[in-house]
Amino acid sequence: MIIRRYLNQQILSALLAVLLVLLLIFIAQQAVRYINYAADGRISPNVMLPLLGVTIPYLLVLLLPLSLYVAMFIVYSRLYADNEMAILYLAGLGVRQLLLLTYPLVLLVSLSVMILAFWLNPWLANAKDRLIKSSITEKNIIKTLMPGRFQLSGDKRRVVYVESINKQHKVSENLFIAEDKSVLPTNVIAPREQIIIAAAQGSAFFDNKLARSFVMAKDGYRYDGIPGQNAYKIIKFKTYTVHIPDTVIVSDNYHQEGLSLQALWLGYNQPRYAAELQWRCSLWLMPWVLSLLALPLSRVKPRHSRYLLALPLLIIYIIYVNLLLVAKHLLESTITTAFLGLWWVHLIFLTIAIYGLLSLRRSYY
Repeated sequence: MIIRRYLNQQILSALLAVLLVLLLIFIAQQAVRYINYAADGRISPNVMLPLLGVTIPYLLVLLLPLSLYVAMFIVYSRLYADNEMAILYLAGLGVRQLLLLTYPLVLLVSLSVMILAFWLNPWLANAKDRLIKSSITEKNIIKTLMPGRFQLSGDKRRVVYVESINKQHKVSENLFIAEDKSVLPTNVIAPREQIIIAAAQGSAFFDNKLARSFVMAKDGYRYDGIPGQNAYKIIKFKTYTVHIPDTVIVSDNYHQEGLSLQALWLGYNQPRYAAELQWRCSLWLMPWVLSLLALPLSRVKPRHSRYLLALPLLIIYIIYVNLLLVAKHLLESTITTAFLGLWWVHLIFLTIAIYGLLSLRRSYY
């Protein structure tokens, strides 16, 4: 049918354009985030590009439904503004027929989201974790250090500084390490025993037996004592080895994000597993609910500005996603049950969409 092909081509073109713009914006945001992590020594600079590549499918899961939602609004609102929608209604194409004409595209988007959310992203979550850990726990932890910058270790008890690093990122010049040896909590204000290490050179190595990373300082001094007091020790050393705990970036929900669909189903009686499974199902349901919302929300009077409706359109999407996140948190915290879970959010917006479609239908019949 010509109308079906016309509508789907228009929506698909708008979807790809919106998706490209949103993807560029969010990739730039993630790039800035990873640059900050690298500057803080939390990741190695040479893994930033692979991490960005792994992040793209995560972005697509949320951006695909949003892009479809905005694309349908752009096309439908233009049809309303140009009186083309009225002609379609007069030709016998009602609300139900219009939805059926565009549902093959909605089905394509929902299947893409399903593949990403159920299978690809869990595999990428494990790959991302391995990538970050390998960049930190490899035999050259010096790679995570930035010359001329004081950086905090993973346990927040050591400050490391190097003046310069050679091109191979294996040897540093003028190494400085300040270590807090006090057993007092960090929020307690009291004299604290510290160890300060100053060395001409420093290099890193990985102990396979201990499975830990160490920094070896050469030709330097170790100072033990409490700042401001005269009781301190000075030790001159040829070589000195110190363990610097790794800083690994893992989200709170990493364990669930990396689980397969089968594992989540088998552990469905646990609130966190149920929340993760329902979240993935919610991502798959979102294109269907949003496609029902787009048609009544895009109705605009002929020759009126259609962009005035863009703000409420985006507000509804933001409320939808945030309510899903709130429902997920409530389920994880055992405040709600798996029976209620995230489904009530979809039910609310599905009810709103059906009411809007019925109102739209009554206005033409």
